[in-house]
Amino acid sequence: MRKKRRFFLKTLSFKRKLIAYSLLLSIVPVLGMGLFSAYYTLASIQEEVERNHQIVLEQTQYQLDQFIKSLEMTAIGLASNVSVLKSVEAGPSVEHLQTTLDMIETLRRERSFSPIKFEVSLINKKHDHVYSTLNMSTTFKNSVFERILENAKPKYNNSVFVTPPNAGSRDEMLLIRPVPL
Repeated sequence: MRKKRRFFLKTLSFKRKLIAYSLLLSIVPVLGMGLFSAYYTLASIQEEVERNHQIVLEQTQYQLDQFIKSLEMTAIGLASNVSVLKSVEAGPSVEHLQTTLDMIETLRRERSFSPIKFEVSLINKKHDHVYSTLNMSTTFKNSVFERILENAKPKYNNSVFVTPPNAGSRDEMLLIRPVPL
């Protein structure tokens, strides 16, 4: 192979050798500069994209934090509302119909004035009852919330977030907040 290369170079005229070396000397630096520039540009663009992604992530995190704070404040307001407390204490019955209607009106008002669209379910384990703005009224034993509450186990008056995989058949995030009695 080496003999062939030497033979190839020996058979070329001086003019062709000069052209070959000139081309080689002019193409190699251009290729080198092109590769260096491409690598440097790629690194700069990648850095800018990562910086933009980080900014978007921070903005999304801020918006999500604000959303959760707003939801928490609404949940605290509902959990400490007098109409809701009275309704939970009294339970569902014909004797306490006005109390239940006041609670329903409170939930309707809170939902309509909130910038966040949400559904409310009041779970009353003591009276085996669930009132929901979505499904109206049902027993606690027949609801999806029994298993969810067993897994979530809220402590004291702290709220608990339940993500969709843990929310049973529900495909939304749940916020569980006990009503202090």
